[in-house]
Amino acid sequence: MFSTKRLGLLLAALLTATMTLGIVTSGAWFTDSDAVAVTATSGAIDIEANPVSFSVDDLLPGVWSDREEITIYNTANSTTPVKYRLTDDKTSESTSGFYNRIWIRVTSKFCGGADHQQVYEGQLRDLEITNATSVSPSGLGINITHCYDVQFKLVDDAGNEWQNQSAAFDLVFDATQPENPGWGE
Repeated sequence: MFSTKRLGLLLAALLTATMTLGIVTSGAWFTDSDAVAVTATSGAIDIEANPVSFSVDDLLPGVWSDREEITIYNTANSTTPVKYRLTDDKTSESTSGFYNRIWIRVTSKFCGGADHQQVYEGQLRDLEITNATSVSPSGLGINITHCYDVQFKLVDDAGNEWQNQSAAFDLVFDATQPENPGWGE
C-alpha cells in the first residue's frame, strides 16, 4: 500500500509533469492571415489656355482694343479641381519702357455669353487675378472651362514717342491643387 507521503509525492510529481507539459504545449493557438494588395498613384493637374496666341494691333492712348476671349480649361486628364491665377510675363519690347505703358482690362463671363464682370483694370505689369476674385471661388472643376475677355490700350498720356513700338508678353495661367496654401511646390 502507498503511504500518504508517497501518494503526496506521486501527486506532486504528476502535477509538476502536467504543468511542465502544459507550459511546453500551451503556445498552440489557431491563427490565420490574409493580405490586401494596394497600388498607390499620384493625381494630376492638366490645364489648357486658349487661344495659344493672338496679336493686338494699333494700340492707341486711351482707347481700348477689341475684346479677345481667353479661356482656362481643367482637362479631363486632371484628377482634381484646381485653383489658378492669371499673371503676365514680358518677353521683349522694341523700346525700353513701352511695355510699362500698356494697360489691360480683364472681364470674366459665362463661356459663350455676353454678361461680363470686370475683375482687373490697370497696368499690364501688375496683372494678378486669382479665381477666388473672379468666376468661381470654389476653383475650377475637372472638365470645366472659365472664360475671360481681355482688352488693351496705351496709357492715356502716351505721347508721340510711343508710336510704332511693340512689346511681346505672355498671359500666364498657373494652377495648383486647392489645398496648396501658396503657389510654390
